[in-house]
Amino acid sequence: MYVAGVGMTKFGLCPERSIKAMVREAVELCLKDASAQPSDVEGLYFGNVGQGLIEGQSAAPGQIALRPLGFETAPITNLENG
Repeated sequence: MYVAGVGMTKFGLCPERSIKAMVREAVELCLKDASAQPSDVEGLYFGNVGQGLIEGQSAAPGQIALRPLGFETAPITNLENG
């Protein structure tokens, strides 16, 4: 495994932004950093704290957030902490 790019959103409380909006921002930054497209990605790890409590989506949060961004076939591993 290797990491070809990174992207990160601002830390802190952002009640005006949805999880999906923050995921989109981080993914766009990561792909730009790696000069890559979603089809180049062979696997993803989706980590979050409390998304289920915030948005009511606790099952398969990575799949819900990442599939619409073009990651149709890459496996997504969800990591929950908190």
